[in-house]
Amino acid sequence: MKIYGILFFSIFIFQYSYSQQRVVIGASQYGISGNLVYKADTLGNTDWVLDFSGKIKTGISDTNHLHSIVSDGKFLYIKSIQNGTGIVTYYPAIIVLDTIGAVHAIRYWEFNQAGSYSSSRNIANIDGGIWLFEYLITNSYHLKGTKIDSLGLMTNSIDAWMSTDTYFNGMDLMNDSSYVLSTTTPYGTSASFSTITKINRSGSAIWRKSIQLNYSFCYPGTSEIDSAGNTIVFFNFTDNGTISFSGGAIFSPTGTVLARRIWPNDSILANGSIEFQNQPILYDDGVSKFNFDYTLLDSCLGTGVTGTLIITPEILQVGSIPTQYASTFLPVQNSLAQVAPYNTLTQPVNFSTDYCLVLNNEEMNNNLLFDMFPNPVSSILQIRSTGIKKNHGEITYEIYNLNSSLIVKGNLNFEGDETTTLNVSRFQDGMYLLKIISDDRINLSKFVKM
Repeated sequence: MKIYGILFFSIFIFQYSYSQQRVVIGASQYGISGNLVYKADTLGNTDWVLDFSGKIKTGISDTNHLHSIVSDGKFLYIKSIQNGTGIVTYYPAIIVLDTIGAVHAIRYWEFNQAGSYSSSRNIANIDGGIWLFEYLITNSYHLKGTKIDSLGLMTNSIDAWMSTDTYFNGMDLMNDSSYVLSTTTPYGTSASFSTITKINRSGSAIWRKSIQLNYSFCYPGTSEIDSAGNTIVFFNFTDNGTISFSGGAIFSPTGTVLARRIWPNDSILANGSIEFQNQPILYDDGVSKFNFDYTLLDSCLGTGVTGTLIITPEILQVGSIPTQYASTFLPVQNSLAQVAPYNTLTQPVNFSTDYCLVLNNEEMNNNLLFDMFPNPVSSILQIRSTGIKKNHGEITYEIYNLNSSLIVKGNLNFEGDETTTLNVSRFQDGMYLLKIISDDRINLSKFVKM
């Protein structure tokens, strides 16, 4: 199951949250504790500590509140928030550090709109790109996703706003290096839309669609790209919590609806895995397997489904990038004798929710390379090989949790440079170590199950 941070509306929406206050790069951990940012070894002994208790934006009463940390393997990105003075105004900030604790950039920004403020909630490393998800709050929640570079500069901004409160559901990296951003929008008191936005690798929106079934609550599930560049998305629909349906839709590279289908009464789960067998799609939810044929347009299996899966084009909105301010604020050195061992991820007490991280991979032998994606992963982990000869020996894998306990092991089948898959959908959410052994050579990589 995917784990995402979310703001809760007055209706009951089933979502989960995962908070990231620590990342691991190589043999070191980097984390936040209150307003301290630290580097420590795997035993918890600190190397350096920086105190960010001051004010990034001066002239207001409140000081910084560090929320979360992610890394692209080279830099650390820390998100903080300050409240305004006398009015409910939030000033989000991004702090960029290198791994030795040197400050590369500190930037904050604001929206100069009467009666609005920005409540920055989520920061994520998606395939090496740092994304910030925030809510511009006026009379409703206006979701904005912004890509940030290593100088803290905003490079692209995507709006997802449907004239009412819009909540971040997830952002997934596809096989073609594009992204699918999914949101949930409450509709009255007993229903919701979901919005799917296709975004290219640089952060520009390609198309957006909204999905609705009668007066049901709609939640996006698994999504993927086929060899022709079509986007396949699965959904779950709940009618006041009593009747549930699952649905699927196929979109062309330009967003044209190629097929849609509904399965009644919980017949499939929306967060299963997708396999492509020529044109038909084999969908595996861990209990049963279903074929989703491209030729089945507006089809319905079984009884219990009324109405039609409505898919509506939405106007693409490229968000205006707010005015950014560089801060002259300097952190001070502080002391923190020892932090908890890196294999315990502490949940924050006072803050809601951050969607987190991708870690860098370490290859112990450059002659035999494997890379894996997506990371984080919800169900199917894909492993791609390079430099494998056709007459290679046995290739085995082992997956360990952070307590060094072996979770699963087996064989990998490669013939030359190609991709194979591992199903990790039943793993508990958390960080894992993948160990691949071939001819006494070892490759180690970390991944996060969400």
